[in-house]
Amino acid sequence: MLLIFLVMASGAAAYAVYSGTPLPLIDSGLAAVVIGMILLSYLQNYFEVRGLAAKDLSYREPFVGLQPILASSIAFLLFPGERELKYILGILAGAAILYIGNREKRTGFKLDKGTAYILLALLFDALVVNSYKFGLQGMPPEWLFLFRTAGVLLLTAVSSGVSIGKMEKKAVATGIAAGAFYLVGSLAYLYSIQSFGLTFTIMLLMVQPGLVYIASSVVLKEKIPLRRIVTSLLLVALVVAVIVA
Repeated sequence: MLLIFLVMASGAAAYAVYSGTPLPLIDSGLAAVVIGMILLSYLQNYFEVRGLAAKDLSYREPFVGLQPILASSIAFLLFPGERELKYILGILAGAAILYIGNREKRTGFKLDKGTAYILLALLFDALVVNSYKFGLQGMPPEWLFLFRTAGVLLLTAVSSGVSIGKMEKKAVATGIAAGAFYLVGSLAYLYSIQSFGLTFTIMLLMVQPGLVYIASSVVLKEKIPLRRIVTSLLLVALVVAVIVA
């Protein structure tokens, strides 16, 4: 995690300088928003790591649909401009598709520590998304992302005590690749919020896991369960239908 944020922060700094966008004047209100965003991001990553350490990824997947519902509900309450009904209905329908498509036949839900970590991570993720909306009202995406990643990097370095120098080469390569991927995706996410709105972006990104499954099946010839492919296609069709409606 530390290496991922190091790559993201370095890339964000390089992009902010390359873009030539001047650093905006930061007043006390904007500073409070940025600090809050950093703390929320750190807590989201903290609980995400703890949750995945206690529970495997397949256990987490049925809960994924909660995040867009939480994020859009908070946006609905905080931002009058984010209350377009068709996007709200699209998010609810997409969350239902995600839940049904990811639900295992066995019922293993238990409100233990691992489950609590996963739910807290989803809640903080929803809060982080809404903090972006506040931050973008006073700061360009590249600078907002730089402050966020640099702040989380600092908190993670202080709290984890992990040394990158002790990591295996394979782990380093994986961390660099993941950091680059998250860098591009996160910047695109912020630009989308700025240009198209938060609720639209939340709905649009619901198809991201599905596109990964479809690409893995078509390009890499991986054996993806039919249920996942059908779920992914339904999500893509839903988002397209909502956009053109």
